[in-house]
Amino acid sequence: MKKYKITDLIPCYRTEGRCEGCKLAGAVSRMPFNVDENMEALITEVLEPASEKLGQKIEVISGFRCPLENARNQEGNMIQHAKGEAADVAPAGCTVEELARVIEELGKFDELIVFPTYVHVSYRRQGGNKKEVKR
Repeated sequence: MKKYKITDLIPCYRTEGRCEGCKLAGAVSRMPFNVDENMEALITEVLEPASEKLGQKIEVISGFRCPLENARNQEGNMIQHAKGEAADVAPAGCTVEELARVIEELGKFDELIVFPTYVHVSYRRQGGNKKEVKR
């Protein structure tokens, strides 16, 4: 049984179909084509297997970001968030390093960046995954 839904990766879109940044700016931002498929792949190939191996749900801090939200964020690789290929996740009952180790061991990721309180992980449905780890 799936633990995650696409809406878990787009918390800013849960109401009104647009993010907080777009609401504040008075803009209308729609999710680009293929974002749903990319997020579903991230869930199926990365989040669900890692969650199962850890025996706990992983907290999704951020997933898809519209262009306005992306511009406000200071994280390095924001393009994958805008494509629905990336999520920032935090452990619920383990350390950040344990979460990163499990994702790395499972081997299905494009980029894995370990921050002090969360992990940025991305997965590409097409074009290959480089399995790059940054600590």
